[in-house]
Amino acid sequence: MPKKIEEQYWFSHDVNAKDDPKCLMLIDELGLEGYGIYWVLIETLRAQPDYRYPLKLISSLARKYATTSPKMQTVITQYGLFEVENEEFFLSKSLLRRMQKYELKVEQLRQNALKGVQKRKDEFEKQMQTLSLPYSTEQMLNNCSAIAELEYSSIEHSSLLKDNSLLGIERVDFKTFKKRLIEFCPTFGFNLKGKIGYSADHVGFCLKNGYLFDLHNKKLLDKNSSFEIWQYLYSLQDKVFELANTQIQNQHKEENYANNQ
Repeated sequence: MPKKIEEQYWFSHDVNAKDDPKCLMLIDELGLEGYGIYWVLIETLRAQPDYRYPLKLISSLARKYATTSPKMQTVITQYGLFEVENEEFFLSKSLLRRMQKYELKVEQLRQNALKGVQKRKDEFEKQMQTLSLPYSTEQMLNNCSAIAELEYSSIEHSSLLKDNSLLGIERVDFKTFKKRLIEFCPTFGFNLKGKIGYSADHVGFCLKNGYLFDLHNKKLLDKNSSFEIWQYLYSLQDKVFELANTQIQNQHKEENYANNQ
């Protein structure tokens, strides 16, 4: 398994920090080694939860980065680049200001993301309540309840199909059947009460964005369950198209009724 990537800390950095008078004095007296020590200290502070570091650990930090404790102490106390707090910790006011702005921005982005997630959740729940149809879930299920009684048998095309060139077709392969049903009736609803392992009180299923949605458990079906149901529908494709045609006609009636009000 790939190694887990550790969190990478970040902070803004002025490209001309080396030209700050305090840093110029530091470089003049301690050379680039002193400037390197300065950035080691800044990066160390950034990695702390409160952006403060104990003075008592300076000797250990110096050994870790191949310098001396007196040099680090000098960089901390002699150039006005850091502040010592209660003689226990040191910090950088400049880093604190930068991190406050950064954390505020991160929090704003987090809140916006949460609002976006909630909005999408609300919209999805609203769509599930209406099933993207102009009539209720109960009406939709009543219209499609007949499928619960379907058996693996040959059923003649209904006269309803004769006026629809899309549905008035010979039996097709599984892939074509699935594609045509999704295109013709994107919100096709049905139940399988007592069929292929589903209980008699199961609410039913519907198409949602090309996927099978379980109305009883309020979630999309997994791949295996979805494939099993698609196979069942395919075995009854004539009756399925008849039912889809009925649902489309009912939808059009409801739309016409709403437009005439």
